[in-house]
Amino acid sequence: MLPLVLTLRFALELTLLAVVGWWGYSVGGVLVGALCVIVVAVVWGLLLSPKARFPLPAQVRNAVEVAVFLLAAAGLAMLGHPALGVLLIAADVLILLSLWRLGATTGGKPVD
Repeated sequence: MLPLVLTLRFALELTLLAVVGWWGYSVGGVLVGALCVIVVAVVWGLLLSPKARFPLPAQVRNAVEVAVFLLAAAGLAMLGHPALGVLLIAADVLILLSLWRLGATTGGKPVD
């Protein structure tokens, strides 16, 4: 079950980047869209990824992750797709709950 949840999580992270790029493109064109994707990817890599350079405590990490997804959901709402924004948040929360239930971290490692 854990490999499925981690695969869905990765797909959701890619969806997050696509949403941020779409929002950025709608606001300022290709350059802004690309810049938005790069900023989110760098922040994710530095703070939120399983191999983060500056790892956060689990509770803080989960809160920051949900905040990033909330911003993407707001972007979807601004694009006229609020239901998709709600779905994005719900999917992230369900994945976090599934990982917690499976006793795993966001990187798939057992919780200490």
